[in-house]
Order: sequence, then structure tokens, then C-alpha cells
Amino acid sequence: NFVIKGAVAVINFTTKKEIIERLYTVNSYFSGTKHAFSKTTLPYTIKFLRTTIIYEISNSNFQLAVNQFPDVKNIYLILKQQELNYYQSLIRILRSPNLYKIKQLAELQPILYRLLTINEKMSYLRIANYNEYYKALYYHLKN
Repeated sequence: NFVIKGAVAVINFTTKKEIIERLYTVNSYFSGTKHAFSKTTLPYTIKFLRTTIIYEISNSNFQLAVNQFPDVKNIYLILKQQELNYYQSLIRILRSPNLYKIKQLAELQPILYRLLTINEKMSYLRIANYNEYYKALYYHLKN
């Protein structure tokens, strides 16, 4: 699935609270499995956060195209590297104390900083309450 417009969240409901595990925006790709070459599904829900247009291709057809066409394989490798970069920045953000998370989000994932609502940011950043959120926002705006 390639995101052409909008935003897609991967949601975890293991607690009573909705937790955004990952976010995909324009020019990103995601699959409903562990990765494009896996048949194992993940226990998550996909939620469209905004009006979203995706291009959907089955994993089997995608795998065939990657193996058959070198240009498709190169595009896949570029998208995979972008995904790895995203995970590295997300880990850095989530390992930060709550006070620094908004600032880290603005610096490392500026598209998401501008796109997400307050509640979505709190879910994505694992910030438990508005008091902590506004402390982090104040810190970001002052620094």
C-alpha cells in the first residue's frame, strides 16, 4: 500500500487506550504484514487519520514485481531505507524524556509535527496527559 494523499496510522489496542505505533504519510508505503515479503500479519489496526488515497497492490504481485523488474526493486530498497530512517528517528524521540518529545518530533519528523492533532501527538509520543504535553510544547516553543 502506497500513500498518495493523507495519513495512515497503525494502531495498537493492547491497553484500553488507542496507541499510535507508526504513521505513514505521502510517499510512504506500508503492508498489513510484518514486511512486504512476509505472510505473517500483525495484531494492529490501520486507521486513516485524514482523507487518504492509497494505491494498493497485493504482496504476491509486489514480490513478483520486485523480483522481476530491477527498477521496482530499487524503488523498494529506497522506500525500505526511508522506513529504517523513520524508525531510527522514532526510537530517538520515544527514548527522550516527555519534556523533549515535542521538540524532537518537530526536528526529526517535521511533517508529522505539523500534521497531527494534539491527541494524536500524545498517542504517538506516549504522553499520558495534557499537563505533560503542554510542558513539552512550552519547552519546544521556548527553545
